[in-house]
Amino acid sequence: MIKNILFDFGGVMVAKESWGPVRRLEDKYDFNKWFINKKIESLILDFEKWLLSADMFLFWLRKKIWDELANELYDFWQDRSDVIPFKEMFILVKNLREKGYNCYLVSDTNSIHKNANKLSWFYDVFDEVILSCDIWYSKQEDIKKWTTKMFDYVFEELKIFPNESIFIDDLQENCELANKVGIKTILMKNPKQVISDLSGILGIDL
Repeated sequence: MIKNILFDFGGVMVAKESWGPVRRLEDKYDFNKWFINKKIESLILDFEKWLLSADMFLFWLRKKIWDELANELYDFWQDRSDVIPFKEMFILVKNLREKGYNCYLVSDTNSIHKNANKLSWFYDVFDEVILSCDIWYSKQEDIKKWTTKMFDYVFEELKIFPNESIFIDDLQENCELANKVGIKTILMKNPKQVISDLSGILGIDL
């Protein structure tokens, strides 16, 4: 019996925006975004791998590009006003919880986006939120969704079972990993398709 629905964030609850902050700077200043991307790509990867704190990320960002631009880029990173939520998905979560299902967010993210998302109410609709950056800060272990360790942590932390859970993600490889640990999955293509697939699995109208 399915009791738990696990949702990814980017690409499932909100539209993914690749290099959004850099693109916003490109619109404001006359430069090619690839110039900035090349300078900060490795820095972003280190930050995403939890090798840098948010403060150290900003410090090295200022070293890579001039201070004014670094400060604006950091501010844009914290500003989630241009993130496009899939309203149907937030309504889906609300409806599922009203029907007695547990709805959890399981996502890879960094501390900057985590804080900005909390201020933007994106996390408020869920019963619990599990973020890879929080796992790192609490356990000093790099656990991301594309390893089975993430799901092991979710089961232990939430005290739930894989055979009672469904995971919704927009990437095939993440769904395949979830399948390996015994979780049913739905590959997100669009909100309407997810709602239809989930209704079929649960045998209810959503």
